[in-house]
Amino acid sequence: MIAPPLKRAVTGARAGQAGFTLIEVLVATITSLVVAMALFAILEVATRQTSGVSERVHANQRGRIAMEYISNDLHSSCVAVTAVPVLSGSTGTSLELLSERGSNAFFTAMTKHRLYLSGTTLYDAVYPSTGGVVPHWTFSSTPASTSTILTGISQSGATPLFRYYKYESSTLPETVMTTPLSEANAKLTAAVKLAMTVAPETKTNSIAVGKSIELENTVLLRFDPASTTSQNTPCT
Repeated sequence: MIAPPLKRAVTGARAGQAGFTLIEVLVATITSLVVAMALFAILEVATRQTSGVSERVHANQRGRIAMEYISNDLHSSCVAVTAVPVLSGSTGTSLELLSERGSNAFFTAMTKHRLYLSGTTLYDAVYPSTGGVVPHWTFSSTPASTSTILTGISQSGATPLFRYYKYESSTLPETVMTTPLSEANAKLTAAVKLAMTVAPETKTNSIAVGKSIELENTVLLRFDPASTTSQNTPCT
């Protein structure tokens, strides 16, 4: 007489303890994995974009420093009256110029600089004067020192690293002078345009491919036309 009620009570207790089925557990697990993978993918993309922006900023900073270095050399090239800042023989990857920095009103000695691209490195070779008088100095055939201006640099496509311009009548056209510069064209050089592609440097000093930037700058040496027989305008 007692057994039937007890059986009903046990059956009711088991019905109240029902949980997740195996299929529900699998669905929840797969959903969690999909959400986690999506979050990791978003995080990876964000990290790559942040890294790319940082490397481009770094490349821009490196390139700007090199541009300023070259510009300062060109702006320091007016060393004496009748001196020719940009020298003959300069090419699209090699800029030869007189340049001297100091606080004196004039210089009794002079140095010649050759800024040149070799591989992916831009160098500055300094040649000391061996004699001569203003503005006809003579220079050593071998550099006294060679310093690295910038690594990870290349030409911007087919555009040369250095381009030279001269006045035609009273305007400065976009016609690039033929290189190597002749002695006559060197005397007429009124502006030098710089163009380079700069890559960021990683911690291992290898160049990060695909995150390079292109930089351009123009250094004006002469504000009005000059002839080959007149004094060099910037130094007058």
